Amino acid sequence: TDTAEEGSFRRRRAEKKRKASGVQVSSELRFKLLEEQASPFRRFRQFFYIAAAGSASIGTFIAGTRVIAGMQQVVGVQPLAETVPNTLINAGVVAVSGALWYFDEKRGQEALTTLKDKGKGRLDMQSLEVMDSNGVAADMNTYRDEKRIVILAGTAAEVTRAINLASRQANDLAKNDVCVIPYFTDLEDDSSGWNAMKESSVTGKWDTWLLRPQSKDKWKEWLLNDKATVAGKNAKANKKAGVTGTKAVPDSADSFDRLLRVFVIRKDGKVGARTVGPPAWPKLCKQIEMLPLQDQYGTP
Repeated sequence: TDTAEEGSFRRRRAEKKRKASGVQVSSELRFKLLEEQASPFRRFRQFFYIAAAGSASIGTFIAGTRVIAGMQQVVGVQPLAETVPNTLINAGVVAVSGALWYFDEKRGQEALTTLKDKGKGRLDMQSLEVMDSNGVAADMNTYRDEKRIVILAGTAAEVTRAINLASRQANDLAKNDVCVIPYFTDLEDDSSGWNAMKESSVTGKWDTWLLRPQSKDKWKEWLLNDKATVAGKNAKANKKAGVTGTKAVPDSADSFDRLLRVFVIRKDGKVGARTVGPPAWPKLCKQIEMLPLQDQYGTP
């Protein structure tokens, strides 16, 4: 009965969050507002560029008509020695203003695309399903604002090692609202491991700070997409810094490697940190305990 009541409570809470999110601003407008917040003077600069280009266009037109009149030897017009330089200067201002506006707009669109990519990855992650020790399945969004999630994605040996290390800090993990989601990249069916944990427990359940991923295909898709996104960002940063790659064979974008990848999800649903290798659980718990009281989410 307690399990059913808890499951019903989680479903009601998830539904309430979905309804609340429906009255908020659209994601497109939100991303635009975030982009403008990151570069508050871009619109002002673009207005200046447009005003300068408009003014110079009028000057180019007027000076151009005088050049034409001068070439036709109309009496009373300025000499070509004065009108031609004025025309070229005004035309140059138009070209430079247009180029500055274009490059500024391009940077803004790139920043907006980056924000959308981050937002999409976070939304995809929040829709992933997990099951708690009571057998209640819910999406990740259900745990938002309440739990800090640590995702362990790697081979069974590496993930099991990290879980064994985490079990030594079980009390601290529970005290700091930390839940751990182990994802075994080299196992199609992880039932035997979870059943073994239940059988070895006096309660017949696995530890309450553990969450079991459901719909593994969706989890695999999200993890591989995140891996490809991070690899793309690193390659772009290295290219910008002039650093060339040293790997003879690049990582495949549609398969996992042997590394243990760790994701620390903050209470607000954002990825607070990505690391490789078993987490330093005592240090993680200590960092959470040192967060200021007014910081509801914090990193980690």
